[in-house]
Amino acid sequence: MKTINVNDLKALQQNQSLIILDVREEYEYNICRIEGAVNIPMGEITERVDELEREDPVYVCCKSGKRAEAVCNLLITDYAFENLVVIEGGVEAYAKEIDNSLELY
Repeated sequence: MKTINVNDLKALQQNQSLIILDVREEYEYNICRIEGAVNIPMGEITERVDELEREDPVYVCCKSGKRAEAVCNLLITDYAFENLVVIEGGVEAYAKEIDNSLELY
């Protein structure tokens, strides 16, 4: 599984449309989120796996990175996903380094 830091993610966002998967709970997603992110909570991943793109890279985030790593491991092991990228530091890092208007919780 690959990783990307938030500065590199932001640079990619400026040049192309990215698939960003936010695996936090819906209430967390409603507080703050990376622009363009789609929310599928970690607990719903197995039920909603067919909603995920298999061909293009999927950039996965959570609050700090732990849940994103767990979801990526599950998708790689159980569903043969290959093109997953964990956003290092998650939404917290994005809020601190890229968009300080995001409300941290």
